[in-house]
Amino acid sequence: MLGQYRIGQYEEIAPYLSVTKFCNHVSRYHQHPDREHRNWTEYQVATHYADYLSMCIQMGYDMTDTIKLFPQDLYAAHDKMVVEVNKHKADERKKEVNRKYTDIAKKYDAINKKYGIETEKYIVRPVHDAAEMVDEGRMQHHCVGGDTYLMKHNNGDSYILLMRKKETPDIPYITIEIRGTHIMQWYGEHDRKTDQKQVDAFLKRYVQQLKRKEQKKSA
Repeated sequence: MLGQYRIGQYEEIAPYLSVTKFCNHVSRYHQHPDREHRNWTEYQVATHYADYLSMCIQMGYDMTDTIKLFPQDLYAAHDKMVVEVNKHKADERKKEVNRKYTDIAKKYDAINKKYGIETEKYIVRPVHDAAEMVDEGRMQHHCVGGDTYLMKHNNGDSYILLMRKKETPDIPYITIEIRGTHIMQWYGEHDRKTDQKQVDAFLKRYVQQLKRKEQKKSA
């Protein structure tokens, strides 16, 4: 099996278990797969096991712990580690953007005073901070959490607004990019025009209200 499995792939985990132990456990996992992995080759199982161990090392686990080193159910343990690593990466990303784009949080009250609105059906408000914008992009599966939009919002070139249903204010619904009183774009999940007729009608009224506010201020 290690003839196929390149020794370079083994080097990271070599300090924690011998080649013999590694091979023995790969064979055990290969002989007792779950339904999803029953047709896997030993090479695929070895790669999966090494990937699991690599994630454990990355997350700083005690690699002398035999329970962590030799999980009873490799496939479930691997999936759990993937979730944990992804959450860790997301948390680190959010810390990074909050440090980098500090004006997003600082300007929240002023932007909310200008753009925030609450009706019987909807709430519209700006993002609280850069981390929330990253979460919005992740949960909506679009690019609003990227540095381009973070920088524009931070610099005041345009702003990202969250439109939520009033009954579920913590669940993403529509993401809006606005400049002045002009809505540059809006999208729902996966860049879809979710409930387009209703949203377009609401946003038309919303923009008219913003313009009236602007006129009152300048009068």
